[in-house]
Amino acid sequence: MKSFNRIVGTIVLGLCVCSSHSVSADSPSPPQTQLKSFALPKDTQSADISPDEQFVATVSTQKKDQSDYTANPYWDFVQLWNLKDEQLVSEFSEHSPDTHIFTSSRSGNIAYPPHGLRIVRFSSDGKTVLALIGHTIHLLRSRDLSEMRSIRLQKPDDVSQTNHGKTRMIGYDLHSAEISPNGDLFAVLWVAEKHGKVQIFELSTGNVVSSWDVPTGWLGYAGSLKWHPNGTLILIPIPNSQPCRYATHQPDVFVFDTKSGDLRYQLTTGLQVGSIAVAPDSRVLAVQRGCFQLSNGAGRPLEVFDLSTRKHLQNVSGRATGVLYSVSISADGSRFIAFTGNVRRKYDFLDATSYGVTVDETFSAWNLTNYDGIVTSQNVPGLRDSDLKLSSSGKYAVSTGKAAFVFALP
Repeated sequence: MKSFNRIVGTIVLGLCVCSSHSVSADSPSPPQTQLKSFALPKDTQSADISPDEQFVATVSTQKKDQSDYTANPYWDFVQLWNLKDEQLVSEFSEHSPDTHIFTSSRSGNIAYPPHGLRIVRFSSDGKTVLALIGHTIHLLRSRDLSEMRSIRLQKPDDVSQTNHGKTRMIGYDLHSAEISPNGDLFAVLWVAEKHGKVQIFELSTGNVVSSWDVPTGWLGYAGSLKWHPNGTLILIPIPNSQPCRYATHQPDVFVFDTKSGDLRYQLTTGLQVGSIAVAPDSRVLAVQRGCFQLSNGAGRPLEVFDLSTRKHLQNVSGRATGVLYSVSISADGSRFIAFTGNVRRKYDFLDATSYGVTVDETFSAWNLTNYDGIVTSQNVPGLRDSDLKLSSSGKYAVSTGKAAFVFALP
């Protein structure tokens, strides 16, 4: 694949099937506009736009045809693309390391692609691309993606858990990870059911310089960890109730000192909190996971809190069914984006449950200074099951997952 595939989305206008839950908000929904968009490589799991907003780095897993049926046919590709001319600049690839979960037979009936976290990020100066593939961090020179060094993650020891008088050992899985704002550290969150542990790696040495346990909770449904832009705090959203039940009015966003691991702040959002984002001035933006099992599962606005005072500052409306799933802030703190697609609630009367059915899938962008709406995208199929990320000054948005695209914003 030598160039992006440009796509033209469909502008969704007119009436929609809406949630019966009213959205209480202090800011209007942005107008919908057709955005210029470029398709990223198929199955892109993570992407990042360079600090100068000239390039986009992607990581994807692809299957190669092989005559040896006992071998793992999956490879991981880190690719660097020029945003201006949509051309592939350079590429790094390696055989997928997750061979332990791959099984096959000569009949070709059983073949599972590799699982595990894939993350790609630019350093703050744009000179290095960090790619986490499996349990290995690859540090690549950004101009040609040649590997400078690699760091193997150190998986924590199994933890014991007792249920109904029976004790068993539980292994940790990699949940989320993120590079620090200045690019010298890399934070990793490991989860073993209701147990969680954070490790901070120093990228220059590969050493773990800090490690701590997080409060027990529904960590399997926790949102991704986030660095505060000042580089001294890490925030982790942890739902305080079983998924898709009513959220309890107890802390659900926990803020830790990156050096000591001490718990500095706790926020209570009142949401079934899914994703959060942190602004340079310590405002925290939080959105609902999007559960539909109970009557208030949809139609929630994005909520804004002050980290220092823990006070609620603002609600930001989306479209008919609120703001859900994913939120991101530009590095300069000027803009933010979030999922604003319309989701209709459908009831299963036999099981006495309800669930969400997607009507359309859009994201919206706002000015973070005054919460004025900037734009709402066209319908982007697959966006509901994707992650959103803004470029450093908010000129571009990138989605990864089922919908892998770069969008140029006005």
